[in-house]
Amino acid sequence: IKRKHAARLRLLNKRIMSEFNCNYINQTKKVIIEDNTDYESGLYTGYTDNYIKVLVKAKNEDIGKIKNVKIVDCYNYESMLGKIQ
Repeated sequence: IKRKHAARLRLLNKRIMSEFNCNYINQTKKVIIEDNTDYESGLYTGYTDNYIKVLVKAKNEDIGKIKNVKIVDCYNYESMLGKIQ
């Protein structure tokens, strides 16, 4: 029973996170570019001021800087795709 309830809660969490993140599509947010890349996409990761993970095509000199990023699409339930403005 515990495993069944835990699985349902994980699915609910994914749905809620996805809905929250998708509200930001077509908005421009300030994102700090981090020094690591997403394993699957090869894009740099960054976070908005409200902790949304954003994947962007960036340069090494962008690492550690805050950039204006337009959120363009959902990547998965926990990440968004963005484009540096």
